Amino acid sequence: MTAILRIELLYAPDCRAATEARSLIDRLVRESSGPMEVREVIIASLEEARSLRFPGSPTIRVNGLDVEPGLEANCVYGLA
Repeated sequence: MTAILRIELLYAPDCRAATEARSLIDRLVRESSGPMEVREVIIASLEEARSLRFPGSPTIRVNGLDVEPGLEANCVYGLA
């Protein structure tokens, strides 16, 4: 049995880079042979940003881990 790769795209409502990030994710899904689940999360409040550990827009996570190595080490979460 192959595990499902879970991809999350988190972004603020006014993020212009979210469209490009989603295009990259869609390309990955098309080119991959394994099962994937893609979820978009719009971060609309400071409370959501903090509870979801949102470092900035857009954020891509794979199986709960940010794709940018070491980002969470010294991160302040919120909307800016």
